[in-house]
Amino acid sequence: MTIRKITALLGLISSVSVFAELAPMEEAEMESVTGQGGVYLSGELAFNKDGGPLWGATSGQFDEFGSEKQVRNCGTASQPEECGIRIAAQLDQGGWYVLDDLSGGFAFEGLTLRTSFRETALNYDVRDASGNPVVEAFNKEVVEIGLPKTVSLNNFKFTLAVANSGEWKPDGTVLADGNTFQQTNLFGIQMNGDITLKGNLLLFPVN
Repeated sequence: MTIRKITALLGLISSVSVFAELAPMEEAEMESVTGQGGVYLSGELAFNKDGGPLWGATSGQFDEFGSEKQVRNCGTASQPEECGIRIAAQLDQGGWYVLDDLSGGFAFEGLTLRTSFRETALNYDVRDASGNPVVEAFNKEVVEIGLPKTVSLNNFKFTLAVANSGEWKPDGTVLADGNTFQQTNLFGIQMNGDITLKGNLLLFPVN
């Protein structure tokens, strides 16, 4: 008797599963469906953790092809330090903005992405008598980016500079145009520790 009941139950389940299939939806039906979701992100980003392929802090270092690296020490003579990444962008006048010695890393946990409905929004193109942006009806969904509570920085550093060449050269090196390599460092930043971030960033759709 028990075996018959089990057989009957399995037969019922299999008959129901036959009707559990995907079916197309009309556009009007799709418009009536609403939902909300979100993403929780954590990650770590490191720059030039093991040194770059072009330069070595001390002489006698070789790249993967067996060629000796150019010596570039971003530390001191007593404590040599590998240099970080160099990113350069050329200006219309021929000079270069340089993000130099970018190295270290940072980690974060709790960066969230979700959508939320906003009835009103600030219109920064229209100001009131006091100069403040006017609040206007919006009634649309926006992308809401929740900042992570803590960002951990591990010897994160970079130098902003201007130069007459995108590629780094030792001081006094003559370039192809006949000028010697010159670079002026504007400022440098080095951070180590934790930063606390609070709040949300909202991305509004515009026409």
